[in-house]
Amino acid sequence: MYDLRQWAFVTDMNYSGSVTISDIWLWFKWLYFYPGDGFIYFLVNKFPALGRFLEITYSNYGGVLSGITSFFVWIIVALIIVGIKAQTEQKKSDLNAAQLTEFKRAQKNIEMFKQEMRNAGVTEEEIDYELERYSYVGHDIFERMTNPQIKERVQEYLDTRIPESVDHIVKDMNKDDYEYGCAKKNIVIYKNELKKVGIAGDELLWLLEDCWKRFTFFAKLENPEEYAKKKAHDYLENRKKRGK
Repeated sequence: MYDLRQWAFVTDMNYSGSVTISDIWLWFKWLYFYPGDGFIYFLVNKFPALGRFLEITYSNYGGVLSGITSFFVWIIVALIIVGIKAQTEQKKSDLNAAQLTEFKRAQKNIEMFKQEMRNAGVTEEEIDYELERYSYVGHDIFERMTNPQIKERVQEYLDTRIPESVDHIVKDMNKDDYEYGCAKKNIVIYKNELKKVGIAGDELLWLLEDCWKRFTFFAKLENPEEYAKKKAHDYLENRKKRGK
C-alpha cells in the first residue's frame, strides 16, 4: 500500500511550481493532522491486522479519525505549554519576592548600621565612606547580617578610628570635631546603662546635660562600658541614701 502522506515539510505543498496563498492553508493542514496521520501510519504498519479490522488505511489521512486524534494531541501539547509557562512564571515570581525581601532586609540593616555609627559619634562623611567601601563587595553583605554582627562591624571601625584616618575622609575636620564624636559615642553608652537601671525622664535629661558639660572627659574615656555601669550603680546607691 502506497503512503501518500507528505511527511517532510515543503513550502510548495500543492506542487504547483511556486508558493502561493493556497499553500498557507495546506501548511496548517499538514501540521494539524500530523499527530493523527502519524497514529494511522503506526496502526497500519505496526498492527496491520487491527488496522484491517477497523478498516483503517492510508486513505484515512486528514479524515475524521486523524482530526479527532490530532485535536486531543494538540490540546495536551497546549496544556503542557501552559503548565510550563505557569511554572516558570511562578518561579520568577517567587524569585522576585525573595529578592525583594532580601533587598528590604539589606536596606533595614544598612539603616541600622548608619544609626549605630551615628550613636558612636561617627560623622556622616565617614558613614558614606564606609558604605561606599562595602559597595565594592556588594551591599548584599548586609542581607545576611544580624544585629550583633552590625554592632561588631561598627566596633571594628571604631577600633581603627584615629584623628588622622578621620581627617583623611573628612578633609576639614579638626581635633575638636573628633573629640566631640568620641564624647557622643561614650555618652550614648552611659545613657543606655542609665536607662537599663530605670533612670528616665527629667532625671535622665539632667544627668546627660551634666555629661555634655564634661564632654572632654568623656571623649578621652578608655572604658566607657565599665565607667557607665559603675556610675549608674553609684547613682542608684546615692539615690537610696537620699531617700528617693
